[in-house]
Amino acid sequence: MLRKQVSTKLRVAFLCLVLAVPVPVPFWAPAAANAQTASVGQVSQAAGVQEFLDLWKRQGRELRDIRRGAAVPRIFIDTLPDDLPEVEAGSLRKAAFIKILLPILLDINEQVLADRELLLYLAARHRAGVALDRGERRWLEHLAAEYGVGPRDFDALIARVDVVPPSLALAQGAEESGWGTSRFARHGNAVYGQRTWQKGAGMVPVRRDADASHEVRTFGSLQDSVYRYVLNLNTHPAYEEFREERARVRAESEAVTGGVLAATLLSYSERGEDYVATLEKIIDGNRLEDFDDARLARERSARLFGTVK
Repeated sequence: MLRKQVSTKLRVAFLCLVLAVPVPVPFWAPAAANAQTASVGQVSQAAGVQEFLDLWKRQGRELRDIRRGAAVPRIFIDTLPDDLPEVEAGSLRKAAFIKILLPILLDINEQVLADRELLLYLAARHRAGVALDRGERRWLEHLAAEYGVGPRDFDALIARVDVVPPSLALAQGAEESGWGTSRFARHGNAVYGQRTWQKGAGMVPVRRDADASHEVRTFGSLQDSVYRYVLNLNTHPAYEEFREERARVRAESEAVTGGVLAATLLSYSERGEDYVATLEKIIDGNRLEDFDDARLARERSARLFGTVK
């Protein structure tokens, strides 16, 4: 089970009990995975795109409202609707894709930020010469293992435990999945085209070279796919420049945006600079940086259930 499936509120409350200290982390509403009964309603995955969009309307939200600072409804979907490719290409399909992915991205970023806040707090205590107790050490060991660094390497861990700007994640998802219409995205929740060399762990590309053995990794849900994408950018050696630039931006109190970080992802695709140029075009052309400051609403969640076909 993914660590993100435990709500931030419950995790912080548990840690406060274990650590027996007031932990100065922000409050966030429970994560979607814990909202099995929802005040805003549930709809069937098989109902398709329109019913999903209608649920947004019943919340009084459109993307124009989000751009103006309104909160994003906590509406989550496990798999892409079967009829998404039937939606007219262009603004309608793009809007549907953004509405599907944005709440998931923000939910995962909330979990990452909660970990980051607690990590910064413990790092400050450690640097002040305060010995960490058993509960604190165990939490750090768990986090460090997840992010692939040593539990006492606070600088490396702080550089990795951080958010991916929604504009960048939306742009990469759009490019890798054809705005949610690719075979990999529809049948394997593979929104980001992550590769695996474990036979049977993914889907074989139709145009794979005869001497190649990679597959496109599949996931049990969109949440899992997005989570693994964020973790990939935060841990893989190929994206060290991404993490360094993000840390520099934070250190200089600048906004962490997709436009700033896109140029660091030359290694994400064999297309290199052309791939980065495409991401930048998608971000600018669709005004995706408007969503970098978006936040989730605090009301309870709707969870759209479904299974991968």
